[in-house]
Amino acid sequence: PVFIELGITLLLCFALYTIILTHPHQSCRLAKMMGITLMETGTCPGESDSNLLLFILGVLAAAHVGLDIRWHVLLVLQVASWMLYLGIVVSIGSCEPNQAPYNLAYLSLIILAMSLGKRDM
Repeated sequence: PVFIELGITLLLCFALYTIILTHPHQSCRLAKMMGITLMETGTCPGESDSNLLLFILGVLAAAHVGLDIRWHVLLVLQVASWMLYLGIVVSIGSCEPNQAPYNLAYLSLIILAMSLGKRDM
């Protein structure tokens, strides 16, 4: 059962990274870094980190509530989610640079609360 749980967790990590990094919002940010402006064509979504954070938290919440996996196995997914947001903020940049440290702190607290809630079950 540990290998199955770990496999599911790694699959969720892969899916999370793939979906976030191919999301149109991140594609626009990467295009902007390369000097291509997609905002003029109207193909870019709004400038905010909320869609990114909500998707990360949605995957985490679904894993905690919907899957019968022990909390310490989900620790891999939690660390990967936190590192994903940190990596995007550091490499691509945040749409809200002044709020990024607060968003990272809030993400950390929510992950901690989810872990404690899962552990008590």
